Amino acid sequence: MQVNLDAVVLEFILRSGVPLEATLVNNYGPERGYPGVFGLSVLHHVGYSVDQLAQAGHFPHGRISYAVVQQLRDALTHAGYEMLLTHTPTAVLPDHHTLGVARGGTALQNLPSDAAQALGAALTTITNAYRQRQP
Repeated sequence: MQVNLDAVVLEFILRSGVPLEATLVNNYGPERGYPGVFGLSVLHHVGYSVDQLAQAGHFPHGRISYAVVQQLRDALTHAGYEMLLTHTPTAVLPDHHTLGVARGGTALQNLPSDAAQALGAALTTITNAYRQRQP
């Protein structure tokens, strides 16, 4: 049996900046304009590469972090959590999503340190080749 690897589509999540535990914990919170949605701001678009997400993001940060969706889900599951990914588009970022964390089926309003550590370990940080400096 031959497997066509061209048919495999990896789904990526991209986040601006470096995924330090304290940064993730501090940036986790309510999503403006989406009542009841809590989490971290990320970009996600099925079929987009990390490069395409970085271009779409218009981030001012010199570094960006990314992971395959399943890697983040697995990291959180291993730490005892569930991953929530909610499409929360904005006028500027139609591919904006909010990455939330749940435990026992209940969405968390704050990111626990061990969940932040799991996310940080699963994310890979690279230089942002598409950095958009803000005026």
